[in-house]
Amino acid sequence: MAEHIGLIGVGAMGGPMGQNLLKAGHSLVIYSRTKTRPEVEQLVQGGAAYVASPAEVGRGANVVITMVGNADDARQVTRGVLSTMARGGMIIGMETIDPATRRDLEAEASAKGVAYLDAPVSGGTIGAERGTLTIMVGSTKEAFERARPILSALGTNIYHCGPIGTGAVAKLSNNWIYLASMVSVVQAARMAQRAKLEEASTHEIWLKSTGDCVAVRTRVPFRQVVQNNPVDQDYRPGYPIEHALKDLKLIESSARELGVSTLGMADVISVYEQAVQRGLAKKDISAIAEVLR
Repeated sequence: MAEHIGLIGVGAMGGPMGQNLLKAGHSLVIYSRTKTRPEVEQLVQGGAAYVASPAEVGRGANVVITMVGNADDARQVTRGVLSTMARGGMIIGMETIDPATRRDLEAEASAKGVAYLDAPVSGGTIGAERGTLTIMVGSTKEAFERARPILSALGTNIYHCGPIGTGAVAKLSNNWIYLASMVSVVQAARMAQRAKLEEASTHEIWLKSTGDCVAVRTRVPFRQVVQNNPVDQDYRPGYPIEHALKDLKLIESSARELGVSTLGMADVISVYEQAVQRGLAKKDISAIAEVLR
């Protein structure tokens, strides 16, 4: 069934997600702090209506998706939506933020008769464009079932992880593996290079052995070995370092709240911080190869 959907946060992820919602037959009202972004123009040309504030999005939609930068942004836009949204509405928060903020926003939404879902994604800009995102949902079972048809326009792997906040934990645990393994892959590549191993065959060995992982398959710091590798494209971002550093700090704080050891985390964070200090904040995470020489 077609829904009247609001989308807040029309950037590298939100833009293609909006396109897929339109393709699925939903009507769309959008808001972005930067109206001049090309993604905004493309959605408007495709039939979306642009409005001037989150409150106007809440007034004009029965379901609102947020895809903003951080917890402060999520609080601001969610509260704007809640100021006007009718009882029975639904808000789906798809940015990566901490579980505690999700629980707070769910309580605020519930007090106004609005369902709230914690639904971060994995798959990057390519997954957003192709509609193949992995979506990790924390919510009531009823809210999840109501949201599933909408989420199916955005992703192919949709999981109900449990109550509010569990989607955030699932996403952060995934990013912990990925961002830490990226550091290990770069270090292993440097060892192979220092030993003068042939890069293509070394990469193939890793792919066919226990070293295989997403970082090896997509972002190995060997030139002209992996198709569409950001390493060969001046580190054109699919996952910018500044976003990774934000996520790492969320991972560290969430793990500590749960009483989980963060052994090694300080070293991983240090690598990404050094990359930011070198002016690489907006480059892809594979640019940590410039730090680990």
